[in-house]
Amino acid sequence: MGSKHARPGLLQRLRQKLSWGAAGAPPEEQAKLVTRTPKKRSLKRQSLITVPTEVVLRALANKMAAAGWEDAEQQLEELSTLLRLHLRQSLQEESLWLIDGFDQLSGELVGGAGWAAGQGLPHGAEGLQALEISTSRFEEQEAQRLDALSDRFIDGMCALMQRGNYRMLSQRDWQFAKSENFMFTVPVQVAWDSFDSSMISRLFVRHPHLGLQAAQLARRVLVFHRGTSVLQKTGWFLEEKLDMLLDRLFTDPFRRCWLHCYARLCPSRFDRMGRSLRAASPDYVPDSAGSAQLQRINLDRLLTTLNKLCRRFFFRLTVQEPTFEEVVVVYSEITDEAERGGPGGSHALRLKSFRDIPMADVEVVFPGLRVDRIKSADVVKLVIILLAGVATAVYAWVFARDANWTVHATLIGLLGFRAFSTWRSVVNAKAQMDDFVRTTLYHSSQDSQKGVLLYTINSIEQHEHRESLLMLLMLLMHQHPGGAGGASGGTSGVGGAGGVGGGSAGGGSAAGGGLSAEDVAALVTTFLESECYVCPRLGAEEALGRLRRLGVVSHAEGRGYTALSLPSALARLRTRGVAEDGQQQRDESSSVEPERERSGGGRFGGYAPFLEMLTTGTPSGARLLRERSH
Repeated sequence: MGSKHARPGLLQRLRQKLSWGAAGAPPEEQAKLVTRTPKKRSLKRQSLITVPTEVVLRALANKMAAAGWEDAEQQLEELSTLLRLHLRQSLQEESLWLIDGFDQLSGELVGGAGWAAGQGLPHGAEGLQALEISTSRFEEQEAQRLDALSDRFIDGMCALMQRGNYRMLSQRDWQFAKSENFMFTVPVQVAWDSFDSSMISRLFVRHPHLGLQAAQLARRVLVFHRGTSVLQKTGWFLEEKLDMLLDRLFTDPFRRCWLHCYARLCPSRFDRMGRSLRAASPDYVPDSAGSAQLQRINLDRLLTTLNKLCRRFFFRLTVQEPTFEEVVVVYSEITDEAERGGPGGSHALRLKSFRDIPMADVEVVFPGLRVDRIKSADVVKLVIILLAGVATAVYAWVFARDANWTVHATLIGLLGFRAFSTWRSVVNAKAQMDDFVRTTLYHSSQDSQKGVLLYTINSIEQHEHRESLLMLLMLLMHQHPGGAGGASGGTSGVGGAGGVGGGSAGGGSAAGGGLSAEDVAALVTTFLESECYVCPRLGAEEALGRLRRLGVVSHAEGRGYTALSLPSALARLRTRGVAEDGQQQRDESSSVEPERERSGGGRFGGYAPFLEMLTTGTPSGARLLRERSH
C-alpha cells in the first residue's frame, strides 16, 4: 500500500505563507515573475558588447587553437591592439570636438567680452558710448554664434547617442511611464519655466521625424535611454498597502463623487477638459511585446480589489518593473549672466546620466524636481487624526461638569496644540518627501556634464573595437576553417595604395567564399551566445565599413565580404599609420571642418590622453603606443 502524505496543519501552512511570500501567490502571478536562480545559465540581451576584451580574446584563441591555428593568442593580442589604435583615432576625430563645444555652451569657459570689446576705443563720453555700442554688437554676434554652435552640438549629440545604441524617449514610452507607479509614489512637479525650449524646438524643426516620435516634454528636455532590465523587490510593503487601503476607502470614492457632480453640473466644460469617470490602464510592454521578462507587476495589479487587499495585507509580495539600464538627460537651463560667467546670453547646457531607472519612475531624472503636495493617503491620515482630536475636545467641552474657565482654557489649548501638530506633520511630510527625492537621485546618478560625453565615447570605442575584432575573425575562420590563414598568406596585398582592393589580390583570397553582412552578424551572435552567454545589438554594415576603410576587408558585388589573411591584416595595420587615418577622416569631412574649427573642434588634443587611458587595457597596447610616439 502506498503511504499518503500528511496534510500540514493550520499553523504550519500559515508559517509557510508568511516566510515564503510569493509561495502564496496565484500560479499565473508566479509565471510572470523573472526567475533569478535558473537551473542553467540564460542569455542576457545587451545594447553593447560589454564582455571584457580579455574574455573575448581568450575565447577566440581557444576556438582558433582548436581549429589548428598557430600562434593564435599572440597574433590576436597584436591585432586587437592595432585595431584599437586606429578605431580610437577615428572616433576622436569625429566626436571629441563635442567636448570643446560643450565647454562653451555650459559656461565653463569664462570669456572676456567686455575687455575684448573695449580695446582700441577712445576715452571719455565718446569712448563710453562707443563701448556700449561695441559691447551690444558683440553680445548680439556672440548670441548668434552660440545659437549656431548649440544647433551643431545637439545634432552631433543625437548622432553620438544613436551611435552608442541609445534611443530617444518616445511619447508612447512616456505615456506608459505615467500610467502607473512603482516605488516612487511622491506627487512631484517639474519646474519647466526654468529651462529654455529654443534649442530643442529648433532641433524638431530641422528634423520633423524626431518631433513626431519624441516625448513632448514641453520641448525642454531630451531623454535618451539604452538597455532594458527588470527590477524585483520582495517585502511586506505595509506602508504602501495602508496608503492603498486609505485611498480606496476615502480618496477614490470622494474623487468619483466629485467628478460625477462636476460632470452633471458642468457637462460641456467637463467634456472640453477631456476627463473621464474611469481611468484607463494601458497594457503596454515596450521593446518586447508579450515577453514575460518585461511584464509590469505592481501592487495595483496584484491587489485589484478591496477584498484581495484585506486578505493579503500581511503577506509578503514580489513586485517587478522593467527598467532603463542607462538614461541620459539633455536640457538648457536659464541662468543669470553673473552665474554663467560669459556674455553670450543666459542659457547653460546641462548633461546628466543615470542608471537602473524604473520605467514607471522615469520622472525622477527630470531636473528641477520638487514636491508638489503631500500624498492623498497622508491627507486622509492627518484629517482622521485632526477630527479625532476635535471630537474629543468638543465632547469634553459639552459634557464637562465643572464648566469653569480652567477647563475651557485647557480645551482651547488642546485644540490649538492639535492644529499646530497637524501643521507640523504636513511640513515634516513634505520635508521627508524632499529627502526621499534627493536620496533617490543620489543613488541613481551616474555622471554629469563632460563626464557623460567621455563615458559615452569610451563605451562606443570599446563596443566598436570588440565588434570589429569579432567580425574580422569570423570572416577569417570562415575563409580558413583549417587554420591556413594563421600559418601562411603573404603580404603582397599590403602594398596597394587603396588597401581595400589590394587585400583581395594578396594573401587574403577567400578559401571559404565571401559572406554577406547578415551572415557575419549571425556568426558573431552565435559565438557570443555560446561562449559569453550574451546577445548584443550589432551593426554589421557599420563594422564592416570600418574594416573596409582600414583595408583589411573588401567587398564585391555577388561575392560578399572577404578578409585578408591574418598575417596580411597585421602587416597592413602596422604600415597604416595614425596620420593616414587622420588624413582620411579630414578628406571625408572637409566640408564640415571649418564649422568644427569655429566651434573649438581643433582643441580636443587635451582630452585624447584621458580617453586613451580609459580605453587602453593591455600592456602590449601601452607598449605599442609608446613605440609609435617615439
